[in-house]
Amino acid sequence: MKLKFYFQIAVVTALLSQQTFADQQCISGTESSKGLIENLSAAEKNSPITSLISRRYGLEKKTEADCIDCEKSNKALLPKLEPNKTYFKEECLEAAGQIKAASNEVICPSGKNGQFRQCYTRSFFNYQNAVISDFYKCLRRTQNLPITPEALFEMYSLESGFKPYYSNSGGTGMGQLTSIFIKDLHQKHRGRPIIESIANSTHDDCEAAKIIAQKDLSKEPSLSNKCSFIQAGEGMERNVLYSLMGLANSWNKDIEPLLTSYNKKYERDPQLLKVQYKALINSYGPGGRAAARASIRRLSKLKPSDYIKAMDRPLMTEEGGNLNVYTNNLAKKQKQLVQFMKDPIKSEFQKDGARACLEYMF
Repeated sequence: MKLKFYFQIAVVTALLSQQTFADQQCISGTESSKGLIENLSAAEKNSPITSLISRRYGLEKKTEADCIDCEKSNKALLPKLEPNKTYFKEECLEAAGQIKAASNEVICPSGKNGQFRQCYTRSFFNYQNAVISDFYKCLRRTQNLPITPEALFEMYSLESGFKPYYSNSGGTGMGQLTSIFIKDLHQKHRGRPIIESIANSTHDDCEAAKIIAQKDLSKEPSLSNKCSFIQAGEGMERNVLYSLMGLANSWNKDIEPLLTSYNKKYERDPQLLKVQYKALINSYGPGGRAAARASIRRLSKLKPSDYIKAMDRPLMTEEGGNLNVYTNNLAKKQKQLVQFMKDPIKSEFQKDGARACLEYMF
């Protein structure tokens, strides 16, 4: 019996070593640039947010010590509770991470600009996946947010390729946040009620997000410290949370009021949700909510299927501007992703787009 027990320990140890090696290999960047790896490792030890999310999504590092009862249970390394599910398939995150975003790379904690060398690993992408999934579930608990996970995959692919350290003069981090965007969320007549709803939430899905919300209600964060929106442990997580809260803010204040009659007219149309999230996500890009509202006014006479088709083409103004440049850019970026994918996900992606990247339907 003891020999069997020690054999199980040896097998588990070997499997864990192989998994750890694979998880720490660079998907992009160079092996010598370990800033992200070290940052995540420190966050796992010191951040209550990272610890909580890692535990909820089964990302905690396992060792042979976790198999102390293997001889009795034959359930080595299985968690006591089934981990929460993440939304995105690993293959899609790896593909998105290969695209180089057109911005600078910020090295934390110094905040200095660097070259595009940071080693992005499967472990980091898996953690990002858990953060986005967790905070999205929280927003769905507290807000009327018509954005779907597939739309979020498209958005973060375009904004940063899921790379948290990307920044330029106009935006910072995964969601490429701006100072105006952040201040809008803290205005009492705009986004502050959203932050308050998360800070006061009793839902389990908001347990991690509320740590950031409660802290930021006391002191509004500033992009003068870019690392507070970049580093894992609180910064990258704040970036994801703010991008989601910003979308909810735009929906509540800018987009939904213009779609009230449209939503009522087509409430039974299965394509209505896609109209809503295309109208909303358009507000995240160039032209912001002004361009998004103008596109709604232009297209609100169309039925949902035609509305969606129109949003996938340039919607030009008399002055030569494009009201839906953002949704057009989203589509272009998704086409670029195909070259980094392998079958079978490549074939699925070419057929169904970002929907093929979802682990499960919400």
